[in-house]
Amino acid sequence: MKHTEAFDEFANHRGESGNQPQTTRFGTSQNIMIPVKLDKENNVTHMFVVNYEGFPENGLENFFDITGIRFREGLAGMTVYQGPLEYSLLKGYIGTLLKIARSIDQCEQHTRFHSTRTGLWALKIAQSLGLDSQEVESISLAGKIHDIGKVFIPKSILTKPASLKAEEWDLVKQHPILGSVLMKPSQELKSIIPYVKAHHENFDGSGYPAGLAGEEIPLGARILTVADAFTTITEGRVYKKAATFRNAITELVRCSGKQFDPLIVSTIEKLVISGDVRDWMGRW
Repeated sequence: MKHTEAFDEFANHRGESGNQPQTTRFGTSQNIMIPVKLDKENNVTHMFVVNYEGFPENGLENFFDITGIRFREGLAGMTVYQGPLEYSLLKGYIGTLLKIARSIDQCEQHTRFHSTRTGLWALKIAQSLGLDSQEVESISLAGKIHDIGKVFIPKSILTKPASLKAEEWDLVKQHPILGSVLMKPSQELKSIIPYVKAHHENFDGSGYPAGLAGEEIPLGARILTVADAFTTITEGRVYKKAATFRNAITELVRCSGKQFDPLIVSTIEKLVISGDVRDWMGRW
């Protein structure tokens, strides 16, 4: 892993392609700056840099607005990492992503436990399908961080109490890819990147970002799609009242074979009908 103690050295450095980056107040325009370590005052002291040409305008400003994380005054002495993360940083990096997920959930009252609940329902579905314990845990973790790409989207859009404009919706639809980019530095997350990236693909091929259909969509992603929808429907949103578990299942069944994998819908339906799953404020 390469690193430098001087932020300015990184900001002025030419990439491997030889192209000179455009410098902004947060660094270079084609790089995502991801906090790895914070000081006691929640200021970034160490950050990891991921190159991505599709990074949205003002994305880092939205990141700081949602998470409350900030760079300390001046950037002298900040450690900048590039390349695979060292083992000692992997756990902290995953912890950072979990904190980002919780920060996104806190943007709106209805979503306060959304990522936690999605992870829990994904876990129960995976267990019911008889997947091995390691895969069950991986899918659960993917559920907890499935929306992290939204951290680069303006809070005003995430909490808007009305229909989104076309350009706003186009921005929101970037979040699965942005989330997968955030996960790339960690080798431990490599296996579940496809799940996060494809959690808005529809079973009939009408979803995004790639228009995958049927078994082209990874099983973990098909599980997340159903878990995400179920928790969203039962939580409600500013623009829509929360539904009962029974009504949520009715909606999932209605969209089975279109938006959702029928097998996954059948599995969560059995879980809800059994009454064995207790879900209250993100807890079983």
